[in-house]
This record gives sequence, C-alpha cells and structure tokens, in this order.
Amino acid sequence: MKTRIKLHLIIYIAFVGLFMACENEIPYNPGQQNPQLIMNALLNAGQTENLVYLHLSEGNSIGRINEATLSLYVNDKQAESPQAISPEEYYGNMQNQLDKGQYEALLKSMRFKIFRLTARLQPGDNIRLEATAEGGKYHVSSQVTVPRPLQSLQVDTCTALIRQWGSMRAHRQYRITLEDL
Repeated sequence: MKTRIKLHLIIYIAFVGLFMACENEIPYNPGQQNPQLIMNALLNAGQTENLVYLHLSEGNSIGRINEATLSLYVNDKQAESPQAISPEEYYGNMQNQLDKGQYEALLKSMRFKIFRLTARLQPGDNIRLEATAEGGKYHVSSQVTVPRPLQSLQVDTCTALIRQWGSMRAHRQYRITLEDL
C-alpha cells in the first residue's frame, strides 16, 4: 500500500513538474529604441579600394546621416581618415540612364554615408575602424585581424545518377576540402 501511495505521489509530482514552466518574456519595441550608428564594411586584403557604409537605424527605418567621420587604424597606428563619397560620385553611372528630375531625386534620397579606404591591408594586420556621426552624438567601432589566405583548396567532382520523377538523372556532386587557419 505504501509503494502504491509513493508511486501516485511520484506520478503527481512529475505531472505537476511537466506543466509548470518558467516564462521570461523579453520585450521588443523597436520604436522605443535610441538610434544606433551601423557600420557595414567588406574589406579585402591586398586591394587598394574598399568601401565602408554608415547607416543610422531609427526603429524600423533608416535615418539620414548629415555628417560623419571615419578613421582606419592599422596595427594601432592611424593609417587613414577618408572623406565621404559624394552622392554624385556614387550614383554617377546612373546620370545617363535617368532623366534629370529622377537623378536629382535619387541624389537627395541617399540617407547613408560611404567612405572609400585606399590603404592596402595585408594578412596579419590588426585593423580597427572607428566612426562618429552628427558631431560625436553617435559612435561605432570594430576591430579584426586580417586572416591569412587559405593554404590549400581541393575540389573533387563526380557525376551521380539520382532518381527523380521516376527516372534516373545525372547530377554533378562536389566535394570541397580546404585548410583554414
């Protein structure tokens, strides 16, 4: 009888334990957040021209940046302080494709800043990008070490027959092996 009561008690505790849950709701209200400066850069080692984009997030939309500065530090030494690219320089190739009114509207609609970096980055360099906007009201920085190139890359291919819609069809399969540091 005691084992039967213990068994019922264990089942009851397990049943209650399964249905009791800890709930932690994280509030997400994008309209209530302060604007943030966003930096987007894809830097390629060995190239003489890399672009850095600065955006200002305002909840669910992108705000306009009127003035911004960018500094590039390579191995803790300031290597470059580029000037922002003008909208005319960025959209210059579109001038012949659009009429004058559309082209001017396109230039006025540019809400972000673009910077051209001309410093040549080498593998192993420790780089840091620092940006400020609107007179120092917004600040963002990023630091990374330029990776070394791949030591080896091997690509093997083969053709495999795979059943598809009731018949066998030839498909190419790839096996890519790389050695990354």
